Amino acid sequence: MLAEQADVDDPQTDWGSYLLYRDDLPERLGNILEERDPSERKQTERGRGVVMLSSGTDCYQDRRTAQITRGAVAELITHDIPVRILTRSPGVTLDLDLFQAAGDRITVGSSILSFNATLVRAMEPNAPPPMTRWQALDTLQQAGVSVFVSMSPTRRWTKRTFTSY
Repeated sequence: MLAEQADVDDPQTDWGSYLLYRDDLPERLGNILEERDPSERKQTERGRGVVMLSSGTDCYQDRRTAQITRGAVAELITHDIPVRILTRSPGVTLDLDLFQAAGDRITVGSSILSFNATLVRAMEPNAPPPMTRWQALDTLQQAGVSVFVSMSPTRRWTKRTFTSY
């Protein structure tokens, strides 16, 4: 079934070369949140939980995923659920208006392994350069949006690794 949806021969072997879109996600999420009693949301000693977007797959990979993400974030914020977004895409700044309206319910971050563009290009060949990601975070932060940097991906470093770049 997945092979048919993604139009690939082997979803495991071809992982990373395809996207599966869930265009109805914001609507489905909104319906679920409307049906649930907010007082039944789980609480910890430190308070209520946060919904993390993109801990495994970047939700701003292209225009279509960004539109789905915007809709999902809007639903979560409307229902007073805090959101944390992790992305490598500078396109995240296009949702600045939504983030500003969300106030302290949203935090946006980017994974930045290093500012050494050569090293980053070797490890993340299709990702935006680290300085571009940093500038996107700066734009958001200057506009009042809470931001963070994730030092990832991480790898085992050796002296040889550092002298190679």
